[in-house]
Amino acid sequence: MQPERSECQCLACAQLQHHQANDTLLLFAVGAVLVVSGLVWLVGQVAGLLASGTWLDVPLSELPGILARLRDHAGDPAGAWPANVRGGLPGPVGMYATLAGILATPVALGVLAWWLHMPPAPPRPPATPARQGQGLLPPAEHRGAPMLLPPEHGDAS
Repeated sequence: MQPERSECQCLACAQLQHHQANDTLLLFAVGAVLVVSGLVWLVGQVAGLLASGTWLDVPLSELPGILARLRDHAGDPAGAWPANVRGGLPGPVGMYATLAGILATPVALGVLAWWLHMPPAPPRPPATPARQGQGLLPPAEHRGAPMLLPPEHGDAS
């Protein structure tokens, strides 16, 4: 396999580049359909599991019909599923909450991974002493407050 040369302007190379663009677009479209189909099936199955406690007996061969009916049942997605399993599905709030939970899980895991792998913050510079005439009095002028030695001076006894 030879690397593509962008400087070639012949008809064969132009057609090859055109077909590659079409193939990429087709691959993207097929991938998007598969992802949406899998998401619809997963949302229905998880919603059914949460609502009725059992995995719905819906084969993947029913998925095209579910997708076709889903457009007409956007207000109640359970209506797009086969009649024999609709009783095991929650109402619209439950279906959309399941969708939100499924979509939020990878986002939350990504944020958690980012947060855990974030480099530590650089150390803060030491506090600057107060300007003359402002701020706190030196420790010797605080009557009644015990004066502690800094750790580097050791024990005063």
